[in-house]
Amino acid sequence: SLMKLDEIDLSVNSLTGTIPNNWDETHIISSFNLSYNNITGKLPESLGRAPFLRNFHVSGNSLTGSIPSSYFNLSKLEELYLDDNSFVGGFPQSRGPFYENLEKLSIHNNIFSGRFPAEHFDPYKLSVSITFY
Repeated sequence: SLMKLDEIDLSVNSLTGTIPNNWDETHIISSFNLSYNNITGKLPESLGRAPFLRNFHVSGNSLTGSIPSSYFNLSKLEELYLDDNSFVGGFPQSRGPFYENLEKLSIHNNIFSGRFPAEHFDPYKLSVSITFY
């Protein structure tokens, strides 16, 4: 059962299609990596409700849209790699669970806009790679 799967690493496999939107609070997934494939579409809102998610890597695909609001409530998230896609929008300006444990954030080569809320991150803890237009 996928509900008991702790880590998914399907990076660099020439996969196509979209990320399924059938994740929920019962999934114990802690690490999700689909980097450097040919994944299209938007990030599924439901994956942002996975309570144990620590590492989320989708770099180097053709993903679009904004980051779903549920992702900003992931309190255990330590690594977020969204670089080299076509994401738009920005990051919440108010401090929330998302900013608590984040150690690595890579969001360059997207189409993000607005102000990046650097004051919510611990500069001694976080490694950041960003590009904002």
